[in-house]
This record gives sequence, C-alpha cells and structure tokens, in this order.
Amino acid sequence: MSAEAKQLPRIDFSGVNPSAPGAGTWPAVRAQVLNALTTFGYFDAHYPALTPEHRAALFDGAVRPLFALPVDAKRHNDYGAEKPFHGYIGGLPGLDGYESLAIVDGPEPEHVRAFADLVWPDGRDNASFW
Repeated sequence: MSAEAKQLPRIDFSGVNPSAPGAGTWPAVRAQVLNALTTFGYFDAHYPALTPEHRAALFDGAVRPLFALPVDAKRHNDYGAEKPFHGYIGGLPGLDGYESLAIVDGPEPEHVRAFADLVWPDGRDNASFW
C-alpha cells in the first residue's frame, strides 16, 4: 500500500449547510464520507464552524461521559433483532476498544432525552448530554 493510501482521509464539511440536507455540496461530501468509510473505516472531519469551545463541550460534556458508562448501562440501548446495528455495539472479537451507540431519530430532542434517561436511569442530571 502506498504512503498516500495510508493517510487519514480529511473531508471538508465547511460547504455543507446543516439546515439544508441534501443540497449544495452535500452529495459530493457524502460520496467522500462513504468512500472513506468503506476504504478506511474512518476519516478526519474538517468543519471550521465547530469552534474549539463547541468541540470541547461536545466531547468533554457529552461523549466522554457517555462512553465512560459501564457496559451494562450502554447495553440498555437496544432496539432488538429487527434493528441489529442500532443501539449499543461493543465487545466484538478482534475489535478491541470499538464501541458504537446509536440514537434512532437522534435529531429529535425527545429521542435524545429518552436515550439519556435510558443509559443514566439512576436520575443523574443528564441535561448537559441531551
């Protein structure tokens, strides 16, 4: 494999308008995302509108606490056999450290809050997450 092929793909999302899904540069960016995921399984998302403060709030205030939860709590996020890649995926042989949590209909605030209540059922204040 060439040195170029081993580089982390960087995809520029700066021309994508999140309030107009499917419009503008979205089809081209989507094609790049699909190519990167099928070729490498990951990519570096370049999105200048996401300031360092927003990034810190997202990862430090939401993502890190979520993935720090015990596996048993994350396993509550299960949509059943009819949706096998929704919910929690983790502990796969050969993929040490890989975890995925999906929120079906995540853009809908009530679904995000229901998810937070599901994985933090102990009454923890999860408002910073949702």
